[in-house]
Amino acid sequence: MSVFVVISTDKNIEEVRKLDDLISTKYADNSIKLADHSWLVSAQDVNQPKEVFHTLLGEDTSVSCLIVPFQSYWGVQPNSTWSWLSSKGL
Repeated sequence: MSVFVVISTDKNIEEVRKLDDLISTKYADNSIKLADHSWLVSAQDVNQPKEVFHTLLGEDTSVSCLIVPFQSYWGVQPNSTWSWLSSKGL
């Protein structure tokens, strides 16, 4: 199972909400929201950020975002974030 960071870089709040809704729907049990414009998503049998993008948006390029693999971490977050990451094998 791979974990990716999804960061909305869109200035249009409606597009940010669209991305939030898509993540909540398509990765319902496999995502956690970090902040207003960033999420972690866990995807089984997915190795490339492009695959996450296509799962979320297909060919729709109206939403500006950046998706990167997430392999290690350090920082300050709520315990729920650390628990979620641990449950994904990180």
